[in-house]
Amino acid sequence: MLPGLAPFALAEFRHKNIDATQISDTDISLSCVSLPHDLRTVTALYSRLEFTIPRPKALLGNTEFQVLIKGIDRVRGQNTFGSFRVDAAGSDSPVFQRLIGALEKQLSLPHDPEDGDLLLRIRPSPNKRAHQQGWQVLVRTTPRPLSARAWRMCNLPGGLNACVAAAMLEVANVRPFERLLNAMCGSGTLLIEQANKQRIKESWGVDINEDALACAQQNLHAAKPNITQPIRLEQADVTALACEDACVDVVVCDPPWGDALGSVTNNRDLYPRFLTEMARVITPHGRLIMITHDIKRFERDLAASPWQKTAEVKVFHGGHYPRIYRLERP
Repeated sequence: MLPGLAPFALAEFRHKNIDATQISDTDISLSCVSLPHDLRTVTALYSRLEFTIPRPKALLGNTEFQVLIKGIDRVRGQNTFGSFRVDAAGSDSPVFQRLIGALEKQLSLPHDPEDGDLLLRIRPSPNKRAHQQGWQVLVRTTPRPLSARAWRMCNLPGGLNACVAAAMLEVANVRPFERLLNAMCGSGTLLIEQANKQRIKESWGVDINEDALACAQQNLHAAKPNITQPIRLEQADVTALACEDACVDVVVCDPPWGDALGSVTNNRDLYPRFLTEMARVITPHGRLIMITHDIKRFERDLAASPWQKTAEVKVFHGGHYPRIYRLERP
């Protein structure tokens, strides 16, 4: 999982009655026979193989190698894979090249170092005991990460990671009788994640960019077989919407952060105007959920706005550590 999403992932596992234990900022350990592949806040699931060995070279030993092959075959029994790749420090070393050659022969799968869909991660075991060395082989259970949603046909620069979007919607906690606006909706990630999660009274996406709306429409069309929620898209300026006061209950938004999209200079004007307009269109007891990496500027603008921060979650996204804010009226 991405750093910062552990509480959301653990809640998902509890909801599915799966015992889960957080072992690091990015890892959760599960004990279950059948792994669920419909998780929304988890980036990927791996079958973990533990080896009490001093170095990866020992994986070429007959006993360890057979354990490795059996573990990989268990995963292959659940999905179809066309090639494999190895993710490990020093994967281009002679030892790893020998291991890759042996795997290629035993698995009857080609090795594709760039696009292999059967991913094997080899790393030192974080659970090693004193005076006992160990290594792990993590076998990803799906050809693509869970975060790579099947409906995503179109991407945009600076697009929101679907797992982070799912976490934002948990913070938003949109209820069935509420109306949702996804301001600056981009490729439609938040809209589709909400539609997959729960049907609500109304779902509306707005963006000023015509190309973004075309991208969102393409993704909505791909997602349509799995959702029954009607979703309306509209080209408009979110700082001056042509709608009546208090017309929505919840707004979710991934505004430009000023790096991959927009600029810090533009944010100086955009953020305060947006916060003011949202105070007009959101019902008095509604809420605004935003994510941004332009934190200092946003918090200065927030202090001068009619909004009060009621929750804040720091996450990792695209090399940054943005924050998810839940804002309500005092």
